[in-house]
Amino acid sequence: MLWVSRVLLIVAVYPAFMMINAAPTVPVLLSVVAGLAVLVAFSAVPNIVMLPEMFPRAIRATGMSIVYCLGVSIFGGFAQFFATWLIQLSGNNLAPAWYLIGCGLVSLLPLPFMRETAGRPID
Repeated sequence: MLWVSRVLLIVAVYPAFMMINAAPTVPVLLSVVAGLAVLVAFSAVPNIVMLPEMFPRAIRATGMSIVYCLGVSIFGGFAQFFATWLIQLSGNNLAPAWYLIGCGLVSLLPLPFMRETAGRPID
């Protein structure tokens, strides 16, 4: 589920940015955001389930907090900076899509190393 949802999101990002850039109207923006939000939900829900399974019970809350906060701070908090920088660097309004695609590809890297915990107690 994680693979499929993330790959679909990665594939949808650039066309979504193209649609917004081609027709920058409120209806287009809202429909694109709604479509991407559905794909994000399909990725976020399995991610929320996977995260606690990665840590032993003794450090689960701390581990989840640190991992989540670092990811949101670094990749989300600096997103506006990176988007502006990429647009200035390339002169292309679609450049932030490449940042999102890059982040999505980075998020795929650890998935082959995750162990399946279905049917087994996690602690």
